[in-house]
Amino acid sequence: MVVGNRYHLSVSKFIPREVEVIKTMSFAVMHFSVAFGVAYGLTSDLVIGGLVALVEPAVNTMGYYFHEKLWDRVHRGDLLRQPTLNQECALMSA
Repeated sequence: MVVGNRYHLSVSKFIPREVEVIKTMSFAVMHFSVAFGVAYGLTSDLVIGGLVALVEPAVNTMGYYFHEKLWDRVHRGDLLRQPTLNQECALMSA
């Protein structure tokens, strides 16, 4: 199994970064569709539906990407490890 720039730990296995990008983009397409459908259904206005469909999912998709990165770190234990005594002493003396 190759570990480096092309692969990273994602939840329970190593996956290529390209797959992660495709997964994120497919989520974006789905989210754009849902956002447009909801906004258009509420307003019956194509322009408002289009604007909401572009702005909200674009921001949310970036949030999703970083949310996945955070949970990858949690899964690996990076965020849950207790600091060592040396790290605590360094923090207290800073």
